[in-house]
Amino acid sequence: MTLNPSMVDQLTLSLREQCSSMSEFCRVWESQCKRPETIDGAVRHYTLGVLNRVLQLSDDSIFLIVSERPIAASMCARGSIETAGMLLEFFRKLQSAVTRGDGPSTVSVVRNFMFASMEFGKDYSVSTPHVLNGIRALETRVVGIEMIYNILCETVHPNWAGRVVGDKLDDSASQKSIVRVYVSISSLSNVIPAVCSSAKDFSVFLDGNGSTLKKLVGSGHP
Repeated sequence: MTLNPSMVDQLTLSLREQCSSMSEFCRVWESQCKRPETIDGAVRHYTLGVLNRVLQLSDDSIFLIVSERPIAASMCARGSIETAGMLLEFFRKLQSAVTRGDGPSTVSVVRNFMFASMEFGKDYSVSTPHVLNGIRALETRVVGIEMIYNILCETVHPNWAGRVVGDKLDDSASQKSIVRVYVSISSLSNVIPAVCSSAKDFSVFLDGNGSTLKKLVGSGHP
């Protein structure tokens, strides 16, 4: 079904504004990044990469809403929420380990998050973080995001294909269903400022604990 342009504009306006602000935030963050050869620099560059991923997925969600592709838009929005949540969980765990002065845990956090991709093969002994822990971490900053996440997961799940039959029988139900999805996606406008705020706090933490982080991890990368 097609939403009228004014409704699309209304649903995406705040998200467009937040994406624009985040783009500037990422540019400033990049300008302040240190050399990636140091652990402090590596953590900052990792953070920048994740922030850009959140931004790109959110921005793509807008494009797909305008293109009237709710399923693809939901996939991007879900990915953005997952990525944002995992970054906050990374911040939480690393700050906790460093504050405790726990070297093994600090190394474990860095490995588990920064080298979790299967592309690294068996080069690193890692325990891949669970995405739902990230969603719970994000829920502490954006109340209700777990419910939004579940809506988006349902939308991209094959079971949602059954909506097609119902939509053919009841156009009003179809409109309500799609609007519900698009409103859920627009909630990314609350996720972005929460992530940027958390990143600012994390940067302050690194400024004050960079030397401790280096000692706990050891020289160079873990």
